[in-house]
Amino acid sequence: INPEINVVINKVFYLPENADEFSFKDYDFVVDAVDTVSAKIEIISRAKKEGVEVISCMGTGAKLDPLKLKVSKLEDTKGCPLARVMRRELRQRNITGVKVVYSEEQPLVNVSERGNIPSMIFVPATAGIIIASEVIKDLIKRGNPDSIYAATGTPITNNPENVFGIFNFLDPDLFKTHGKFATNYIIYRGYGRVAGVKN
Repeated sequence: INPEINVVINKVFYLPENADEFSFKDYDFVVDAVDTVSAKIEIISRAKKEGVEVISCMGTGAKLDPLKLKVSKLEDTKGCPLARVMRRELRQRNITGVKVVYSEEQPLVNVSERGNIPSMIFVPATAGIIIASEVIKDLIKRGNPDSIYAATGTPITNNPENVFGIFNFLDPDLFKTHGKFATNYIIYRGYGRVAGVKN
């Protein structure tokens, strides 16, 4: 765990009524992992308004197969009752292109007839891991050293050679060669020794 990480905890049930307590323009990326439709709409709407990337989790309750989870744009989803509602609501607000994690697996119970929807931990947990992966990959694609630092948990100044390895693993097309990465980010001091990084 990054020893310099700063975690800010807001103990609040996010709803449209208290949405003004959060300034979305301060965020690099927004993850919508709430269950309330009105809150999901508000989160996505505010993120889009501020030009901040957002990823949203669709329904994982009453499902058993984490291998059915997929990443796509909301308008391309199928088979998910929550995604169907969100498609309709966001279309009415002229919002498109929202990246989501969803499952085509049919719920084991009729979710429209239940107040509390049961869930097995491995499906929502896997959805969370997938979302984390998507956020990290998108941050790294920006090529911002601060984003790299946040994504790897290791300051880029410690070992930029290792960071290139992470880049290359996550997105081989981003730099393609070590030389291109080195030209953009690494400062050398004689005999190939790393002196620092370029901002």
